[in-house]
Amino acid sequence: MKTYIPDPRSYFAERGGLHDARICTVVWDAQVRSIGVEVADLNANALGFPEHRGIEPGSFIFQGVANLAFGCDAFANDVQRVYDVEIDEQSTGGYRPCQQQGCGS
Repeated sequence: MKTYIPDPRSYFAERGGLHDARICTVVWDAQVRSIGVEVADLNANALGFPEHRGIEPGSFIFQGVANLAFGCDAFANDVQRVYDVEIDEQSTGGYRPCQQQGCGS
């Protein structure tokens, strides 16, 4: 199912910036300026708390990516996790992903 997210800043903020979501795949297509990220649980930030909505896998495709900061550290167990997703609005009214970092646990 594809869903357009009209306010990505609020969407990611409501999910705690996807903190601790396990990254399953990352696909970067420089020719079309898109990046896709698949995570195991959109609600991982609340895991173990009453507000956890249940495991909900998801993927995002950011199109028209002009500026992207993406940091990822490799760990022995090869599990990559999102540290934070921040969205920065451009002067044109569009959005761009400005930071995603992976960290292991």
